[in-house]
Amino acid sequence: MGTQSNATTFRDLLHLRDDARCVVTTSETALIASHLISSRSASAQMAVLGIHSFDLRIGILLWRPLDTLVNHFHLGFYHEMGDTYTLHNFHPTIRTLSVLGSQPIPIVTTPPLHLHSVTLSVHSRDIPVPPAGVFDWNYLQCVIGMFGTPQYKNVPNIRFFVYPFKTADDLDDEHG
Repeated sequence: MGTQSNATTFRDLLHLRDDARCVVTTSETALIASHLISSRSASAQMAVLGIHSFDLRIGILLWRPLDTLVNHFHLGFYHEMGDTYTLHNFHPTIRTLSVLGSQPIPIVTTPPLHLHSVTLSVHSRDIPVPPAGVFDWNYLQCVIGMFGTPQYKNVPNIRFFVYPFKTADDLDDEHG
């Protein structure tokens, strides 16, 4: 009996945690084990965080067209509170997308992707959903891709770490 590849194990565990459904559409077909931090674009970040490309803390199940949007940083999950996120469409040319990741079809009623609310849920207590910081990192990449200047995009080692840090305002709150 052979061992499963890391990719297969990653996919199988995401299916277990996400109840074999897309976390956005709840579709049970054409699912992709999506990486919120992809190894092709963020190997330095993965190394700093001590994770690998098949770490369950960076994965979610998505319907195929939504996975493509996430991979190109055209779909961002804005963290509201707890496990609730608001989806933002950062596609540079197609501003009106449905939750299916495609342009709306007049004869089919589907909600718009932009500002659609999603609450992640766990169907296996042993496999938690990705931490909010992972979604924050992905969201920042979407913002930089859409609004960053060419000079800013070329600054080496731009990183958005998932660890909390204090700001001057936080220090004022503690002492004021």
